[in-house]
Amino acid sequence: MIRKSNKQIQWLEFELLANYPEISHGVFLNSLDFSKEGARNLAATKLGFTSITNAKQCHGDTLAWVDAPSTVESCDGLLTQKKALALTAIHADCQAAIFYDPITGIIANIHAGWRGSVLNIYAKTIKNFVKMGAKVENILVCISPSIGPDRFEFVHYLEKFPAEFHDFQVKPNYFDFWAISQMQLEKEGVGLKNIEIAKVCTYTHAKDFFSYRRSHEKKRHVTLVGFR
Repeated sequence: MIRKSNKQIQWLEFELLANYPEISHGVFLNSLDFSKEGARNLAATKLGFTSITNAKQCHGDTLAWVDAPSTVESCDGLLTQKKALALTAIHADCQAAIFYDPITGIIANIHAGWRGSVLNIYAKTIKNFVKMGAKVENILVCISPSIGPDRFEFVHYLEKFPAEFHDFQVKPNYFDFWAISQMQLEKEGVGLKNIEIAKVCTYTHAKDFFSYRRSHEKKRHVTLVGFR
């Protein structure tokens, strides 16, 4: 990922999206706390946006198409073709995933914790792209820093996880959700060359990232994406 900064505010950009100047995006680091009012607007301003849409995330798989600034209730994924509208996802240890099809001009910003992964919100997102005329082979997917396999302990996995997740146990009760996400995307037909997973652990890298599992605080990052 590419590190950027502006007046002590730092964010990351995906290399996979560097060749698409029509897209503005950023995964903001812990120089801003997005649990605080006004932080999202400040981040949007840094990326050149004046309009944003937020989702009141609920760790589910509900998606919403949006074309105007708003706050969408009970939703974990926002999709649009509207210009100059930033889509937001709030996260700490969870994944924020940007989806983009440069042919149809559809973008999405998806929040996925373990519940979203179990519900396979990424597959649902791809199906929504296809319904709007996208071809899977054109879809790009970029996944933010999130909790890594050495820190993701889940002792109740036999009750909560589908059987196909069990192969991604790296040691007793610890799971590689980076690999699970890649598996789910590839299973839907997204090519490996079109996937960028940061593979940076939010728990481990305390200098840059908030982590609920590490600190049990409610501080959050934001990922924004939209058309310039």
